[in-house]
Amino acid sequence: LLSRHDLVRTPEKQRTLLFEKSQPSTLQPTQFSRHVKRGLAGCLALCPRTHDLSIEYVSGGDTDVTILFNSNTRCLKIHEKYLRPDTAHELAPCFAYTMSHADHENSGPFFCDHIVEELYEQTLEQVIDPPDPVLVRSLRLAARDSLQLMPRMTSVAL
Repeated sequence: LLSRHDLVRTPEKQRTLLFEKSQPSTLQPTQFSRHVKRGLAGCLALCPRTHDLSIEYVSGGDTDVTILFNSNTRCLKIHEKYLRPDTAHELAPCFAYTMSHADHENSGPFFCDHIVEELYEQTLEQVIDPPDPVLVRSLRLAARDSLQLMPRMTSVAL
């Protein structure tokens, strides 16, 4: 009765609400964060169901929620943890990153496509309704191929 009138919430609903209302990320852009943002935008463009989503990176409201899709606004909120290599690799670790980057902040550019693939997979799980495993698998494979072709560390000489 109390939850029906929104007087109390389950812990899960409370975490979701806190995440939904969390502030936009204030992290300064880095090569890593630009790679994640560009990569995810490219992956979302592969499918008619995801190409028009708006993406907002948020502080997360001190919750363990990492990604949340609002079907009414077609907005995908993503925790800013994914924009830093050290915190992104806490969520999706990889051996190459651990071995090659003891000093995360002062190291050179480092790109982990698996971070983008992880975000894309979580997005598909929330957006594709009803779930379609065949479609999700084909989109994940297409995303992996596209990410491998994405330019990195380019510069323009004038």
